[in-house]
Amino acid sequence: MRGGSRRILHDERTVHVACAISLALGLFFIFVWAPHPWGWRGFDHYHDIALEVAGGRPFSTMDIPWAYTYFLAAFYRTFGVHPRIPLVVQAALNALTPLLVFAVADAWVNRRTAVVAALLTGALSFNTVYASTESSDALCTVIFMAAIFMFVRGLQRQRVAWFCAAGLLAGAAPQFRPSYGMARCKSDLICAVGRTTRDRSSMRRRSITPVSTTCRLWWKRNSTARSRRWSMSGWRTGQTPIRLNSTPRRLATAHDVTPFRFRRPDATPSSTTTS
Repeated sequence: MRGGSRRILHDERTVHVACAISLALGLFFIFVWAPHPWGWRGFDHYHDIALEVAGGRPFSTMDIPWAYTYFLAAFYRTFGVHPRIPLVVQAALNALTPLLVFAVADAWVNRRTAVVAALLTGALSFNTVYASTESSDALCTVIFMAAIFMFVRGLQRQRVAWFCAAGLLAGAAPQFRPSYGMARCKSDLICAVGRTTRDRSSMRRRSITPVSTTCRLWWKRNSTARSRRWSMSGWRTGQTPIRLNSTPRRLATAHDVTPFRFRRPDATPSSTTTS
C-alpha cells in the first residue's frame, strides 16, 4: 500500500490527473451547480461593460482593469452573447494551474512535495470556483503562475529570453487584477535568489523592464484621464459623472475614454445607435 502511494506521489501522470480534476470541477460548476451565490455574471459588472465594448463603444471606467473586459468582449463579438463559451475557456486555462505549480515546485523542493502541491491545487483551489463566473481571478492566477514558471526557468538556464517572457507576463497579470503586485514580488524574489549584487541587478533589468513596458500604456491612459479632472466612477451605476473642476465644459461620458486614449472634453461625441 505504501509502495503504491509512493509511486503515485512520484509519478508525473498524477499531475495530469490533478489538471483533469480541476477541469472537471470547473465544468461542473459552470453547467450543473456552483457553490457561490453570484451566478455566472460575477460581482464586478464585467458582463455589462463587455457588452458595451463588443458593441463598439469604448472602455469607460477606471474602476477595473481593461484586460478581462476585452477577453469577454472578444468572445461576445465573435460568437454572440453566450457567456458559457468564455467560462469554458477560462476553466480550461485554469486547469493548467496544477501543472504550473508542479513545474515551479519541482525546481525548488522534492518531487513528492511538488506532486502533492499539484494535487491540492487541482482539487481544492478556490480559483476553480471563480472560473465558473465572470471574474478575472482564474485567468490572472494562470498568468501569475506562468510568470513565476518563466522566471524559474530563467534562473535554471540563465537565458535572457526566459526573464523577458516572465517580465511580460508579470506586466500582463495586473491588467487583469491589479492586486497582483507583480513587480514588487518579483523584485523581492530576485534579491532572495541572486548570488551576488551583480546577479541581482542583471536579473532585475531583464525581468522588471518588461513589466514596466507592459503596464506603461495603461498607466499613461489613466494618468491622462486623471489630469483632465473628470470622474468616470458614476457611469457603471448609472449616476451622473462628477466634474472635479470648476471650468464650465461638457462632462466626460462613456464615449470619451478608450483603453489607451482620452479625447478632449470639448470634443463632440460620436453618435451611437441603441437597439
